[in-house]
Amino acid sequence: FQLSIGMGYNSNSNLKNDFLLYKGGKTDWLAFDDGTRAMPNEAKGQIPYLYENDAKLTQITRSFSKQMAPEQVNSFLNQSYSISMGNKKELLGRDLGYLVSLTYQNDFSQTNNGETNRYKLTDKNSQYLVPELVLPYDLKGNQEVLWGAMGTVNYKLNNNNKVGVVLIHNQSGQSSARMQEGRKPSDGDMHYQTRTLQYLQRGFTSYQLKGEHVLPTLGKTKIEWLSSYTVSTQDEPDLRFFTNSYAVNGTDTVYSINPTLYPVPTRYFRNMEESNWDNKLDIEIPVKIAGKTGKVMLGGAAVLKNRAFREKSFTYRENSNTFNGNITEYFADENLHAPDGIYISNSKSTNEKNSYDGEQLVAAGYSLLDLSLTSKLRANVGARVEHTNILTQSLRANVAKGEITSTDILPALNLTYSATEKTNFRLAASRTLARPSFRELAPYASLDFVGDFVFVGNANLDRTLIDNFDLRWETFMNSGEIISLSVFYKMFHNPIERTFNTEAANPELTLRNVDEASLYGLEIEFRKNLDFAQITKDFKIGLNLTLVKSQVSIDSKELELKRHFDPSFSNTRVMFGQSPYIVNAHLGYSNEKNGISANLAYNISGERLYLVNATGVPDVYETPRGQMDFNISKTFAQKYSLKLSAKNLLDSPYKQTYEYGGKEYVFSNYSLGRTFSFSISYSF
Repeated sequence: FQLSIGMGYNSNSNLKNDFLLYKGGKTDWLAFDDGTRAMPNEAKGQIPYLYENDAKLTQITRSFSKQMAPEQVNSFLNQSYSISMGNKKELLGRDLGYLVSLTYQNDFSQTNNGETNRYKLTDKNSQYLVPELVLPYDLKGNQEVLWGAMGTVNYKLNNNNKVGVVLIHNQSGQSSARMQEGRKPSDGDMHYQTRTLQYLQRGFTSYQLKGEHVLPTLGKTKIEWLSSYTVSTQDEPDLRFFTNSYAVNGTDTVYSINPTLYPVPTRYFRNMEESNWDNKLDIEIPVKIAGKTGKVMLGGAAVLKNRAFREKSFTYRENSNTFNGNITEYFADENLHAPDGIYISNSKSTNEKNSYDGEQLVAAGYSLLDLSLTSKLRANVGARVEHTNILTQSLRANVAKGEITSTDILPALNLTYSATEKTNFRLAASRTLARPSFRELAPYASLDFVGDFVFVGNANLDRTLIDNFDLRWETFMNSGEIISLSVFYKMFHNPIERTFNTEAANPELTLRNVDEASLYGLEIEFRKNLDFAQITKDFKIGLNLTLVKSQVSIDSKELELKRHFDPSFSNTRVMFGQSPYIVNAHLGYSNEKNGISANLAYNISGERLYLVNATGVPDVYETPRGQMDFNISKTFAQKYSLKLSAKNLLDSPYKQTYEYGGKEYVFSNYSLGRTFSFSISYSF
């Protein structure tokens, strides 16, 4: 039995009376919306056109929640709770083991010093980038509730057979509010405000049946199988955007909503349900070939996925500008009426285009031989065959389907040479693959806030094949100690990158395959106990350093646009999302006698490509961000444990930038603050 309770404090987010959020439902603390954000019954059918049935249109317009702006609320401490219980009993003279657990956490987070900007390049001889959108004020508050329940039972039929059942449910509810303010220089230096209210509810339920069997009559052949059925749901009720502009004339401020310059106030209702049936079978057969011992492994798998995603959006229209800067007054019932006031509009065509169904079937089989060739050389060779069928289809018939059908052979070879009892040389070569997700294939358009880039899936994506080669030397000095050196090389065929659609009429982010990419690098790992002196005998250190050089070929259309502004622009660049270096280091302390353990960890990744711009605008890179965490725990009376943690001690900003003419331009910048927490647990 174990019980744990924890509390945490973040310098940006907790115990604040100005935490940015919005009013939700009474069951938000359970990660469920209670219907407060649900689509009104009046709006579930067809929305009348203007002048078609204005009385009904007015009724529908007034049925929605009036809140369209964030508010400042009080935030409490972060909380976490867990309880678990397990045991082994006898049933019909056989062992039966069980474990049940329940976890709950409620966390607040809020950005600090946030800013968001967008730039363009107007001329190839320009000395600077021209701002399109400058938002020096960008504040986002977020409250997330997450709970999970698990139960597992394993029953030993006899010494050679065991079966088990696992039931899991995870539930999360995330409420967030965002407020941004700044200017749009591209529209006459217009002053600009935009707000976002969002609630995202996710559920995950999994039912697993598994078994392990040993066949003594077949040389102790081992069979393992698993059948798992999972249902995932995602509900995003009443996602709200409200944007306005204003001008200052002396002491007067004139507010307006201008649909020709930015989207009008809009609300979205989205839901998704996905089922996943996963089946696996593995057979391990001991063999002896030419006097050498080894094993043959055979297996198969089949995964079937089905997804249904639906979206319905509502925009607010009006025949005269009545906005005076007060959103509450703007949505008062006396202003909500058709045809000469504010009224709801709905596009059936857009709803159908952004709603889609997805199907995926992956069937696979493999065989593997693991054999000791000599007393020092071991070989592991095999292949996996995977057949893939993926289909995404918009509810609008004339929208392109996303389809992938392929059969791939994925070979693998591993050789291990044990030079001594503590030193190995390893050589590995394999082919793997990566498939695009339903969301990446579907023509569904979405954005994070009004003024941001629209992201649209690409129905023409293909899967990526990856050839991997690794060579590793490792030596184990003592228990828990290692020094290793690895070199690796990867070749990507049809890798997927996030970039702008060069054929879209308006700026639109999407994904696409490029011809090929490659990377190679070096990895060093070091772990050592500092037991060479009495004062340091309970300490240990560790370091992992990875150096990577990557290169990807640039799409011909993108290259043509870039060379219009820079004729010498290279036809290759670094891979999307790949850092040139990654550093992880830690210092640990552990003393069983006094029951104290502690760990100080630091990690940092080098600059990586965040956004590929298809025009002459420089690509956006994420700058290096060091993170340092510390935790210490103390055990009392072998039953109680107290743990203190400090995360993000450096509070380095999350920052993405352009660089042009030797100058840095901020694309996005924010920090999340330092978090300090403690927990106490009891177990017996």
